[in-house]
Amino acid sequence: MPFPRDVPWIAHLLDELSHRGFTEGQNLTVYYRDFGLRRHMVSQYAAELVKAQVDIINAGGGVAIRAAQQATKTIPILGITDNMVQEGLVVIWSRRD
Repeated sequence: MPFPRDVPWIAHLLDELSHRGFTEGQNLTVYYRDFGLRRHMVSQYAAELVKAQVDIINAGGGVAIRAAQQATKTIPILGITDNMVQEGLVVIWSRRD
């Protein structure tokens, strides 16, 4: 994430996970990496998460999502950004029968 762990929406996410039975320190482990203005660290952080064999990578922002995509093809990535399509992270297509 490009911001510190104590931002309100991260606390809210952890609270919601707890309400659904996932409690940090019991059956949930969070490996948090805050890159802030250190964009050069994103690829290293993504590689560390892959090496730790996490179950999912939650990546905030296009830079982090792309780094996670380059680091793994097997770990699911939850990408959070303003516009996934505009940033070229998601392609919309339709199949016509």
